[in-house]
Amino acid sequence: KKINISKLVSKKFILSNRIEFIINCIGVKTKKEFFFTSNFLLPGFISKRLSEIDPFLKEKLLYIHISSIGVNNPFEKYNLENIKFEIDKKQNLNYNLYEFSKSAGDYIVINNMASLKNINLIIIKPSNIIEKNSKFLSKLKLFLLLAPFRLPIKRSIPITKVSSLSRYINNILKKEITKSNY
Repeated sequence: KKINISKLVSKKFILSNRIEFIINCIGVKTKKEFFFTSNFLLPGFISKRLSEIDPFLKEKLLYIHISSIGVNNPFEKYNLENIKFEIDKKQNLNYNLYEFSKSAGDYIVINNMASLKNINLIIIKPSNIIEKNSKFLSKLKLFLLLAPFRLPIKRSIPITKVSSLSRYINNILKKEITKSNY
């Protein structure tokens, strides 16, 4: 079914339906041609639209953006690897396009919602969206290899189940709804 996202994040729709929270779980992991549309442009559009609505809200609104712990985000404080490029030279970036689109999406969401008064932002980064060739997994494997403790050899990388993620979001919503102010 075609959904009009512009209508769903409009001032009229949010105010008239007394929306208390919005969860953005839009994303594409396998079709490269949709990475930037779903992982960057849509989160950017939604967060920009919400930032424009913020002054008109009379009650608090919670915006949950679902990202991925597997994203090597060059914009965060504890990123695994910076993007290296020289401005004066044409070159290919050696960077996973999925991770890059997700990190760019996180960056624009954080910047669009940085100083809002009536909308709180929570970014959830579950482990169930990790590419097999992710730099995150490579660094994690190296860390586990060099760590002073040992895990069983047959132990796999922990993966967040969708049911666990749903319970976690439900708990966040229950806590936020019971608070008088976020």
